[in-house]
Amino acid sequence: MKKFGILFTGLVVVMSTLTASAETEGENAYSKLFEEGKIWNVVDEYYDYVTDVVFYVDKQVSINKTWNDGDYLVTELNCFDMRNNTSSFPSLLEENRAVYTKDSRNYRKWIDFNLRKGDLVQVEDGEDGMEGFVIGYYYVVNDEIIDIRGVSRRILSIGSEKDGIPFTYWIEGIGSVHEWGMLVYPEPTCSPYLRNRHISSCYVDDKCVFSFEDLEDYISRNGIETVSADNTNRGHISCNGGYLTVNDYTGNVTIDVYMSDGALCLSKSVTDNNAISISSLPSGCYLARATFQNGSSASLKFVKK
Repeated sequence: MKKFGILFTGLVVVMSTLTASAETEGENAYSKLFEEGKIWNVVDEYYDYVTDVVFYVDKQVSINKTWNDGDYLVTELNCFDMRNNTSSFPSLLEENRAVYTKDSRNYRKWIDFNLRKGDLVQVEDGEDGMEGFVIGYYYVVNDEIIDIRGVSRRILSIGSEKDGIPFTYWIEGIGSVHEWGMLVYPEPTCSPYLRNRHISSCYVDDKCVFSFEDLEDYISRNGIETVSADNTNRGHISCNGGYLTVNDYTGNVTIDVYMSDGALCLSKSVTDNNAISISSLPSGCYLARATFQNGSSASLKFVKK
């Protein structure tokens, strides 16, 4: 299977208590991510850098259907956009405590609950139907088993340094919280730009099994920075007039540009919304990845004519 790191994203609000326990691997039953009757309520924050307008879109993600793909039982999600009443239908596979996304031909790993503290998290990308390539690595900073509303779930803290501050969390049965890279349903690569996503709640058969309010205590204890919805320092990358530009971010940023075969062809550091020229690149399809000081990142696929 082709690996690929992707995820739900998160924003932290108020309240609650989570207690970590020192349970062993054998004592913790795995909580499946995909089960009938589960619904995720999601909020997307968009920034239109043409009109300089921020707006929010509510989406609801649910199980649409399951189907057999050879030896694999694949789950198709219904990602319903409540703003314009449209749906998208990504296909995913859950197997052996890991979740994979499916394009027209390949499976790429999204999230892996077999990883433990100190393990590398490999981040991959690739064009639809083509073999993926590694575009970077993160670390599992910590792993614990916590109680969320009466259910023991493993939580993996993901960071850019082995002993650093985590910038996202993976939770069994819930997904991934806080912003990190590519996401579970399609995001635009042009204006308006999706700059933040969070799960406001998760229900199974009309019973709430997760809310952001459940995370505040755990996250504050473990060092993740909470980010309000109106935070303007949420960098994104755009391509205009032969330049790649980092927008809405103050600080040092490294921009890496990869060819469609995964080869790194350009890498530069910029500061405070500076741009780099792509005039030296030959015509073709590219992936640009901006890595920020706090370990978060933003990606953009673009075509150089």
